[in-house]
Amino acid sequence: NVLHILNLVVGSWILLMGMFLFVTRRHTYIHLTYFTTAAWILGYGFVHSAVDQKIALIWCKVVYAAVIFIAPTMYHFVVVFWKFKEQKRYVLMSYFISFIFLWTLFYTPYFIEGVRKFSWGYHPTVNPYLHLIFLLFFSFVYGRGILNLFRIYTKQKQEASTLEALRTRYFLLVYSISLLGSIDYLQDYGLAKFYPLGFLFPG
Repeated sequence: NVLHILNLVVGSWILLMGMFLFVTRRHTYIHLTYFTTAAWILGYGFVHSAVDQKIALIWCKVVYAAVIFIAPTMYHFVVVFWKFKEQKRYVLMSYFISFIFLWTLFYTPYFIEGVRKFSWGYHPTVNPYLHLIFLLFFSFVYGRGILNLFRIYTKQKQEASTLEALRTRYFLLVYSISLLGSIDYLQDYGLAKFYPLGFLFPG
């Protein structure tokens, strides 16, 4: 499957970028977003190629262990890099709540209920109630990061900080486009049967 191979290639590339940023930009914490994104994309590559349900379910939990932390790591990077010092406590709160979701993922059946078999491979089936709560949390934290970027971009434009504004606009655009990766949730709820294309919008 060409899409399956492309999935693994994209995930591997993001992982390498994350390792590079860990070495060169560790103080910004941007590498955390790359690592969680790479784990999400590579993990789904292993889910879709799993030979049985048991192995697929294990990889599904690995995938969601990464997905749970995508929004907090993105928010963390924005707060640190653009110096929103008054929001550091909210970063800690977002991580704390993420660990609660992580606990429900591995120690209860209330986050992922099982796996569903499609023509292209397995995919997780989520509990609609707890997962909707998670989606609200994800949207709030990620949206707060986007809002911070928009605020700082508007301020930089007013101050005629051209280069700074261009850099912020780039991150604002990239993180906004990355939201298209949420298309994978359609398969989680059994609302679509096509191959998950979220890996094409990794940010």
